[in-house]
Amino acid sequence: MPSRVLSVVAALLLCSVAHLCLGDEPRASELERDSSRLAGEGHDTYLSGPRIRIGLVRGDRSAIEQLVDLPVERALVWGPGIFAARLDAFVALGMRDRIELEAPELAQAGTTAEPFALRALGYARRDDELLVRGDELFASLGLGWHRAQTERLLAGV
Repeated sequence: MPSRVLSVVAALLLCSVAHLCLGDEPRASELERDSSRLAGEGHDTYLSGPRIRIGLVRGDRSAIEQLVDLPVERALVWGPGIFAARLDAFVALGMRDRIELEAPELAQAGTTAEPFALRALGYARRDDELLVRGDELFASLGLGWHRAQTERLLAGV
């Protein structure tokens, strides 16, 4: 499948996330169906980031558990979103071992993934200082929605 089609499919999934956040489940589901129709079969690894985010917003533990085990592909194309979604999923699922495996490398200063990694490590290590640092970085980057998700993620799915 051409990468531009995958980009459209990913965009539809991200629009679905937005509609879920706005409380419009029917439109979110419609966008998901459209994305599935376009993507067809065999592209789960490419689209796991937005699908994880959908699962997190819905609190769909089983979907998230399946998606976090997929390998990360096309990270250079999709950017840090896949890593942010995975780290948030690890927190929501209470997967401290996975956090310790993946988050330290992503906690590089000045990167978009840094606050997600700090939040995850703060959770895994029960370290409030790391949680506060992650929260401050979310604020400084203007990532208010992600910042507001901390309590929800810490409560789990």
